[in-house]
Amino acid sequence: MRRKTKDNETELPWLGLESVMHQAWGNLLFDFKGLTTTDGKAISLLKAGSLNPDQGPDFRDGKFLLEGLEFHGDIELHLDSKDWFRHGHDKDKAYDNVVLHVVMDNAPCHAIRSDGSLIPTLSLQGRVPEPHACLARQRVSATSTLPCQAAAMRMPPVAVRSLLNGCGQDRARSKLAKAREALTLAGGDWEEAFWTELAAAIGGPVNGAAFRELAKRLPYRVLRRYAHRGMQCEALLFGAAGLLENPAWDDYQLSLSSEWRFLASKHGLAHQFALLKQHRMRPASFPALRLSQAAGLISAFPNFSILFGMQGLSELRRADILASSYWRRNSGFGTSCIVKEKHLGLSAKSALGINVLLPFGAMYMEAHGLGDALETYCRWLAELPPECNKVTRRYVPAGWQPLNALESQGMLHLDKHGCSAFGCLNCPVWTGRDLFRAKETAVPE
Repeated sequence: MRRKTKDNETELPWLGLESVMHQAWGNLLFDFKGLTTTDGKAISLLKAGSLNPDQGPDFRDGKFLLEGLEFHGDIELHLDSKDWFRHGHDKDKAYDNVVLHVVMDNAPCHAIRSDGSLIPTLSLQGRVPEPHACLARQRVSATSTLPCQAAAMRMPPVAVRSLLNGCGQDRARSKLAKAREALTLAGGDWEEAFWTELAAAIGGPVNGAAFRELAKRLPYRVLRRYAHRGMQCEALLFGAAGLLENPAWDDYQLSLSSEWRFLASKHGLAHQFALLKQHRMRPASFPALRLSQAAGLISAFPNFSILFGMQGLSELRRADILASSYWRRNSGFGTSCIVKEKHLGLSAKSALGINVLLPFGAMYMEAHGLGDALETYCRWLAELPPECNKVTRRYVPAGWQPLNALESQGMLHLDKHGCSAFGCLNCPVWTGRDLFRAKETAVPE
């Protein structure tokens, strides 16, 4: 939403100092020589991290050296260091993985985690030169979805195709690497490995990590025994996620709690409260609904190996994966909603196929001597229609229309490691290199 200024110029409501600070941090538009924390410890920035568009800390996967020791984790930014406490981060476990608090005030206070441990604080006060602040404002105030849109439109189509295909292959490699890691951790058990990655994909980008941990605590060999018993399957999933420990809202939750206690005792299972999020999320992606749909998927395909590859994706698309009847009228325990069936949609099925079914299918074929996994995976992606989501749509005004799923996956890779990660200074697109170039800008070694 936009509003008009007194001069009748369009102004973005989020165009403020905090947005400029995010741009300055993400694009390294500040003086990072001789950095020290507020308590005088030397700090060397290795990676600013990737901007988090969802609930939680501002940047994910940051990396830095603090007096020679390497730290990895989330990074939170505030103009005023006291906002850490004003926003309740000191009591929020979702911020316990924050390893650096970046602020702009002169006399910042110390930030603490929910367990009382201190978080190193870095002040950028006086470290953002005006030329760099202007560049950050330019990035924030860009009227198009891509600040480099005009230059990107001049790229030859063959260059666009080459870039998107190359990025698509890079993303395919990372998907295969994740699947191989899961297979190794599962001791070569294909279905257990598939279950962990399938659960993460069902959880989505916000709750994927929590769903993966849930899958590790709840072995598929146990779930499969109750594949055709909907309530028991849901009880296992909700119970292992720690969603049945509070007093029950209604009879259904009470029944699930009773089933969970019995099954947990029988199979030696334990719950762990998962940091499941649903803030700023569409109801179709609420974690409770996704868990119920996971139970429906297990019921429809108790033998996971049938889902591997393109044939498995076709089977999944034809299947009607439905949440249980309770979720027809509820979006959470004790939370009613408009009554309707909660099907797993085609777009969600396609995402499961691209991110899990196809990588495992390609690996399975390679394991049986039926071709190279990367080549097979990329060929399958090239045979599928392109995805349409908020990421791919931001490139369309520049004329970058993906022709297939390999190219749309390339867009996701470019966005994650380039655009959304404030990677304009190191963008593989030659048109993006000059956007934030300034004589004073220097990038860490």
